Amino acid sequence: YYGKYLLALKNVQGKELFEKMEVTEDKGNFSLNVNVWTAKAEWLDVMRIRFEKSGGGEEIVAKVWATSTGVVPTSILLAPLINCALCFFPFSDVGYLGRRMRTLHETAVGVGGLV
Repeated sequence: YYGKYLLALKNVQGKELFEKMEVTEDKGNFSLNVNVWTAKAEWLDVMRIRFEKSGGGEEIVAKVWATSTGVVPTSILLAPLINCALCFFPFSDVGYLGRRMRTLHETAVGVGGLV
């Protein structure tokens, strides 16, 4: 499953919602860390995909955690500091994370064998 998600990430890279993306593997924790920036303003969204055994160890479950990193896009100078100061300020990502996770899941299912 791990390899299929890597292939799915490779297949979506450069496409809509995944124009600028960085993937790192954490083999010790059986997980993938995915950083995705929006095309123009470069807001940073982070996704972590962790693979765990389930059903008595006979199946693998991919658990996905995703979040936007701040109100201010990373293209702005000092964005990390400003975002820390504004951490209490609620904001919406206008559904980008949900669409990204759906696209990634559909692509992984298309790669084969995943539900």
